[in-house]
Amino acid sequence: MGFFFRKTWYWWLLATFVAWFVTWLICWLRHRRLGAATAAHEGALADARQVIAAHEQRIEGLLSQRARDLDTIGSLKGSGALTLAGAATAVGLSAEQLAAGAAALGGKLALDDLKVVEGIGPAIESLLHAAGITTWHGLAATDPVRIREVLEAAGSRFQIHDPGSWPRQASLLATGQWEEFKRLTDELTGGR
Repeated sequence: MGFFFRKTWYWWLLATFVAWFVTWLICWLRHRRLGAATAAHEGALADARQVIAAHEQRIEGLLSQRARDLDTIGSLKGSGALTLAGAATAVGLSAEQLAAGAAALGGKLALDDLKVVEGIGPAIESLLHAAGITTWHGLAATDPVRIREVLEAAGSRFQIHDPGSWPRQASLLATGQWEEFKRLTDELTGGR
C-alpha cells in the first residue's frame, strides 16, 4: 500500500484541490445569485415604502381637513348661530350661495372644484387630489411650500406653476367672497 500511495499522492492532492475549487465556485455563484435577488427585493421594498409614505401624507391631510371641518361645525353650533343640521352646509356652501357665485363669476360653479382657482387645471387638480387636497378649505389651509413640493414631485412640467396665491383664492371661494375672488383673479396671470 505504501508503494501505491507514494506513486499516486500528487493525483490525490490534485483531486482534493479540484473538489475544493468546485465547492468554492458553487458557493460563490449561489452567493452572487442571492445578492442579486436581495437587491431586487430591496428595490421593491423601497418602492412600497414610498407608496406608503404618500398614502400616509394623504391620510394626514384628510384627517386635518376633517378636524378643521369639525371645529367649524362646533364653533358655529356653540355660538348659537347655526343648528347642527345647518352646520353641515356651513362647512361647504349652500346651493343658493353657489348659484350667486356662478352669477358673480360668470359661469358654472361646483362646490370644491379646484379648477376654479386661477392657475389650476385638470392635471394639477388630480395631483392635489392625490396629495389629499380635495376641497377649497383644504387648499386654503395648505402651505404654498407643500403645494410646490407636490408639483415638483410630479415632474418638470408642473414646476413652472406658482402656487403662492392658491390658498388665498381657495379661502375666498370657501367663504363665498365671490367679488373679492373675481378682483383677485382678474389681477393674476396663470395663478401668479
